[in-house]
Amino acid sequence: PAPAPAPTSELPEQLRRYAAAQEAARRGELRRALAELAELLARFPRTPLRAEIRLSQAELLYRAGRLAEATAAVRALLGDPAHRGRRGELHRVLGDLLRKQGDCASALAAYRAALAGPLAEGDARAARAGLTACGAR
Repeated sequence: PAPAPAPTSELPEQLRRYAAAQEAARRGELRRALAELAELLARFPRTPLRAEIRLSQAELLYRAGRLAEATAAVRALLGDPAHRGRRGELHRVLGDLLRKQGDCASALAAYRAALAGPLAEGDARAARAGLTACGAR
């Protein structure tokens, strides 16, 4: 009998598609980048790139001004154990999104959550600025 063909990896295609989405985003083609990422997740739902793709989607939604969708995406990231180490940064981003949507009460809670955990100095400054912008004393 003929030997079985060697299994092929789908990872190179996934990486190529992810790189294409990043390149589209770099060129400012946010709609195209988001579509590419959505297609990537639909075609390869168990991709090892899933956590990075979800983070990229949230960032692109934010950049595209789709604030309600970006807010939902960041909230989902906060519940994802893959992003446990980024919780402070994600809470700060959530605070920014909520503040931009006029929800200072929720933004204050997000900024305080950001400042309660480990946070890079730049994010800590941004969280403190957000607190001030929302009238916290």
